[in-house]
Amino acid sequence: MPGGVFGVDGAGFYGHLVPYGVDLVDPSQFVSLSQFYSQEGLLFNLRGERFVDESVSDAVSTMAVLEQPEARALLVIDQRVRDWWRDTPLVPGGALGPERFELASRRGARCAVANDVDEFADLPEEWGYDAPTIRDALRAASTAEPPGPRRRYDDRPLADPPYYVVDVCPAITFTFGGLVTDADARVLDSRGMPVPGLLAAGADAGGTFVRDYAGGLANALVFGLAAAAATARETRTATA
Repeated sequence: MPGGVFGVDGAGFYGHLVPYGVDLVDPSQFVSLSQFYSQEGLLFNLRGERFVDESVSDAVSTMAVLEQPEARALLVIDQRVRDWWRDTPLVPGGALGPERFELASRRGARCAVANDVDEFADLPEEWGYDAPTIRDALRAASTAEPPGPRRRYDDRPLADPPYYVVDVCPAITFTFGGLVTDADARVLDSRGMPVPGLLAAGADAGGTFVRDYAGGLANALVFGLAAAAATARETRTATA
């Protein structure tokens, strides 16, 4: 009997940027160390280049960092961005989250504070980044659009020093690849036919997201209920 097939190659994954070189020894640390504010900041690869429109989403930027040299990037924000994330709940009406830059620094991450743009020329050499190129890009970003991809959803300049810097890398929550299913969450074989008795939902099903993310819990809820309904129908039919 044919088995299930997997979805789109290269569909990507959902995850967040976390401090490079910091061990996530407990799953609970993944959220607190995730640098969610990357979509309001700027990301530079080791060559000092911007390589993604950070304003699209933190999830898209995380996938883009994986494709950069050493799968690392330098995340830069200013005081305005840090203040907003420190004083605004991640979920409206919810509790304030941890101060992410401070927590990353306490955990031994590569973090730095620059009082002005010129100090970026003094980035530690062992970090491996092209410091002068990053400095020049941030000079431009303090007054206008920085070099690199256009920021479509947040073109506000980083113009409120000091600047906060974290060396980051991707961390994966789940991949977008998975078993191909139909609208009833039934896994399909290579002929496009349902595999009897095999269903998949949430992160186990592939093809819902491709190179972007729209909500894993909603995906699990919708197709989990679809799978339950399909199972109930098949059970009633089998016992009729």
